[in-house]
Amino acid sequence: MIKRYGIIGCGMMGQEHLRNINLINDAIAYAIYEPNINMQKMAKTCPRRQVL
Repeated sequence: MIKRYGIIGCGMMGQEHLRNINLINDAIAYAIYEPNINMQKMAKTCPRRQVL
């Protein structure tokens, strides 16, 4: 069963959460919300995600 996670903000802690989620085989960062344009670009490099 796939575990889906949502991330609000891609600051330092959000980026750490994304890295950790990507290490888990059955987990995806299903939705990422980031209002900052520059941080949105970084979030889009994350595999298996939807940036809102």
